[in-house]
Amino acid sequence: MKEKNGNRNIIAELISAWQNSRLGSAFRHLNMRRKLMYTYAVPVLLVSTLVLIAGYISQERRFETRLRSDMEQAMVQADSFLTSYLQGMNHISQLIVSSKDLNSLMQKPQFMEHESVREVFAEHLQLTDIFSSIELANGEYRIGMYVDDSILYSNNMYYIYPESLLEENPDYPEIERSMSYGAAVYEILQDKRTSDTKSLQDYLAQLTPMRVVKEDGRENIYVIKSEVPVSAVRQLLHNAALTEGTILYLEDNNERRLVTSDEQASALLDGAGFMTPYGAPDWSTVKLEGRDYYILHRRSGWRSWRITALIPVNEYREQTSFLLIWLLCMLGAIFAVVSMSSSVVAAYYAGKIETLNNRMIHLDQGTGAARLKLQESTDDAMDTLYRNFDFMLDQVEQLMKEQYRLGRSISNAEMRALQAQINPHFLYNTLDLINWGAMDYGADNVAAIARNLGQFYRLSLNHGRSVISINDELRHVEAFVSIENAHYEGAVHLDIQVPDEIRGLACLNITLQPFVENSIVHGIAEYPDLKECNIRITAQREEDDILFDIVDDGHGISPATAAQVVEQKAGEGSRGYGISNVNFRIRLCYGEKYGVQYIFDQQQGTHVRVRIKALHAEELEQLLS
Repeated sequence: MKEKNGNRNIIAELISAWQNSRLGSAFRHLNMRRKLMYTYAVPVLLVSTLVLIAGYISQERRFETRLRSDMEQAMVQADSFLTSYLQGMNHISQLIVSSKDLNSLMQKPQFMEHESVREVFAEHLQLTDIFSSIELANGEYRIGMYVDDSILYSNNMYYIYPESLLEENPDYPEIERSMSYGAAVYEILQDKRTSDTKSLQDYLAQLTPMRVVKEDGRENIYVIKSEVPVSAVRQLLHNAALTEGTILYLEDNNERRLVTSDEQASALLDGAGFMTPYGAPDWSTVKLEGRDYYILHRRSGWRSWRITALIPVNEYREQTSFLLIWLLCMLGAIFAVVSMSSSVVAAYYAGKIETLNNRMIHLDQGTGAARLKLQESTDDAMDTLYRNFDFMLDQVEQLMKEQYRLGRSISNAEMRALQAQINPHFLYNTLDLINWGAMDYGADNVAAIARNLGQFYRLSLNHGRSVISINDELRHVEAFVSIENAHYEGAVHLDIQVPDEIRGLACLNITLQPFVENSIVHGIAEYPDLKECNIRITAQREEDDILFDIVDDGHGISPATAAQVVEQKAGEGSRGYGISNVNFRIRLCYGEKYGVQYIFDQQQGTHVRVRIKALHAEELEQLLS
């Protein structure tokens, strides 16, 4: 009550201050028509201006969001094609390294050591036949091998290249070091198959070491290369540039800029000595040759490479300038229309109010009719106000009825909840009878299944509580696996490595079981070629969090499918409904920092990480309350 009185006093003081001001005094001396006109026009014009400004800001942000989304989609598509190129290069390199014909030839003691010109020529023909057959089967790519400069055919420059060409490369020490470790290296190399300097072009090449142990025990390392034209990669980046002047470039995991969307952009970046700012967030601005650019990153699916886009701010602003022009035109039209309409409306209502005031004066003096016939239905604003008020009363009455029906629905729901609490006890008792009956008849397998099923449902229902100890959650998983093993004849192997100090903490009920179920359903159940299913659950403490890792050895899952499984809403797909449900519950309980993450750190199988907050049962109950 005191608070309401205080608010009223503040409003009264503001009104009093307005009335005592010079502007308030001038407003009081205006006639009723001007008061009505200004009272109608000024707020409408002010609100309209604010709404249009807010609409402009909103539309500009939507345009920015759409541009950014389109740009990200274009970068994703470019990355997809780029990854395909790089995977193809890697595949061809492995074809060369694993070629039986090539290995058979290179393992001979006299390989590259012939003294006869005829033998050297024959060896060169064999190499050419092997490489040409591989290249013809993969027409988009070029391949070759580097040999010692002393070899007669080292200057072939078609499939065979001299090692001196590599030694001229500024990055040769890094290439040599990587080759010694058996790691592939990516470089930009120039075409050497033609002597015409005008037709020379650059290639993005993968240099792969090939270790060959000759029949006499000697070991040699040869450098194999597979490459695609830089122009093809550049075209992918160029197609992803949605606005004029946008620059895209590709960096490897050492932050070396390999390919740029066009040659002019490459010259601009190299001339300015531009380096990608470390840790620069997406859509922040960077300066390049005095111009501002928005920066946007895309982490590639290939060995942590990265695609970066620089979008010129001026070009972006020019595309949004039409919004400002539209705003100014709308404001001009609104000012004209509101000024005219406010004048007409003010004259109309001022006349009606003046007429009503004269009748009230006559009524007060007793010289007029005691009754005013204002109840007749007209299209006047006053009658409209009364009708709207009646409509509001009807809505309130309807809402009250809905509230009453809602209260009855809640009571019925509570009754059904009480009945649902009774049914699990009946299920437990029935399973217990099956267990003892099976044991009496020596059916140990049936008894074990009944016990595991009873434990599974007891832990799943958890007496209607959402909080369960991590130890009981793991027992829940073990009961589920035991039941599944009755079906798969013990082919499912579960390995749980969770420290006791973590087992004593709490989590949401049914947090881990859906991942184990997915490993079985989308593993040994879906692929008959899998004879067994190995699942490992580990947990570790990371500051105030707990990280669960569930790893299996199945066929695995693609990153796109994993993202869909985690983020899909209920009812949007048959696969991973439990996963999305678990992720939603964890985020709802602990916050956006926590949830489910698929990790792609192995060639086979699926690795899921679940992050929750390290809380005891009482703390988690309090968090949910």
